[in-house]
Amino acid sequence: MEYIDIIDKLIHIMDDKKLNRIYLKDGNFEFEAEKTNETPCFPKSSGEIDEDKTHLINNLSLQPKTVKQEVLGSIIKSPIVGTFYISAGEGKKPFIEVGTSVKIGQTLCIIESMKIMNEIQSQFDGIVEKIFIENGESVEYGQSIISIK
Repeated sequence: MEYIDIIDKLIHIMDDKKLNRIYLKDGNFEFEAEKTNETPCFPKSSGEIDEDKTHLINNLSLQPKTVKQEVLGSIIKSPIVGTFYISAGEGKKPFIEVGTSVKIGQTLCIIESMKIMNEIQSQFDGIVEKIFIENGESVEYGQSIISIK
């Protein structure tokens, strides 16, 4: 089952059971949602949102978890499950290549998870020794993605 299907079912459960908060963690998948009194801003064009689900979304605020980077020695590991991108878009210059000198806070790659682009930044200075993942490949939580020496 895809994550979007799971999230859709969880939102239905929140609505049906009149829950204000729901949290689920299963392996690498983690979801948390909480209803608030604030009304989120959504596009008003009829084709962009399924009108039947508008009542489920109303007053629902999904706050993404803060993405923390795991570093073991000089190996940077993926902090989330998603798709690895070495550049900001197709045809754009890569953030890094083997041999690139990097500084603390410099963007190394992007991991897309649930349509959210998460920039992974270096936590130390060094030189890119190896990139373990090919552009566009899926990554798992904790998987080695970049080695910096």
